[in-house]
Amino acid sequence: HTEKWGGIRCPVGQARVTDAFGLPNCGHIVHVVGPPWPSDAAELRDAYAAGVEAALGVLDSTAQQAIRSLGVPAISSGVQQWPRDMSWAAAIQSLGGHLLEAELARRSNDMEQDEESPPTRER
Repeated sequence: HTEKWGGIRCPVGQARVTDAFGLPNCGHIVHVVGPPWPSDAAELRDAYAAGVEAALGVLDSTAQQAIRSLGVPAISSGVQQWPRDMSWAAAIQSLGGHLLEAELARRSNDMEQDEESPPTRER
């Protein structure tokens, strides 16, 4: 099943990024096509993860400032008929996992920098 919007094909579980088309306080829009209900919850989590990766890809490709906010809808809870609470649970698992990985990477980098810094003498 493939959705087509603005000439950009987006298969289920993948994401595409477009300009914001003049929306205020918004630089880009990440379009995600989620799986229909009933389906495996892992597919829904993967759709959320694809959205996050697409948003981070915009940051990498445009060399702009860091993403300050990310609005996330309840993917697949409309036409695809996933119960909203299940969609949000998948979002929390996927986005929370990404945030945890990012925090662990940041702490690891901080520790590496501390080890490379010469010791300072206290007086």
